[in-house]
Amino acid sequence: RFARLQELLAEARGAIDPARVLAILRDKKGEGGADLGLGNRNALDAIIATHSVIVDATDLVLWVSSGPHLLGRYVGFDLQKELLAAEHPEYRDRPDPADLPPDPLLGSPALRDFEQAVAEVRAAEKLQTSDPVRAVEGAEKAIGLAPRMPEAHKLLGDLLRARGDTARASEEYRAFLALHPPYLADIERVKAILDGR
Repeated sequence: RFARLQELLAEARGAIDPARVLAILRDKKGEGGADLGLGNRNALDAIIATHSVIVDATDLVLWVSSGPHLLGRYVGFDLQKELLAAEHPEYRDRPDPADLPPDPLLGSPALRDFEQAVAEVRAAEKLQTSDPVRAVEGAEKAIGLAPRMPEAHKLLGDLLRARGDTARASEEYRAFLALHPPYLADIERVKAILDGR
């Protein structure tokens, strides 16, 4: 994430304004612009943040996210007007700063599919021991909805491996590794399984 942030800041050098900051906060790509798919924890915007604020310290303006996550509009506030108008009447009539727009992803079919895939993965995880057949179906459905979600591939690999389908499990594990998974422990575990350790 930090490497991607450094890339985006270097690209924007000398041209950072609130809209550019918002674009950086909402960046869903990986290092080098790699396509990670929605929700990948390697992205700056992994669609998990609950709140963010953009501050223009020079003009004393801030924009506060309205949610969900970083997807909704950002509401602008003029801090001079909000905090100093009682003592400085000239600030009372200052126009409010324009809000920053919502992410085009908000309300899209891609976001709905991603959210449904997350729900399917969570349900499949709960069913792993009590109903492994339904768990496999849920993991497969998640992959159908969000094929670039590494967690769904890893889960399906684990479920298939548990029932002895090592060939298909290996396919899912390889797909998992190809999708820029975020956690080193998961990567090492899957590589060990594929290496027969």
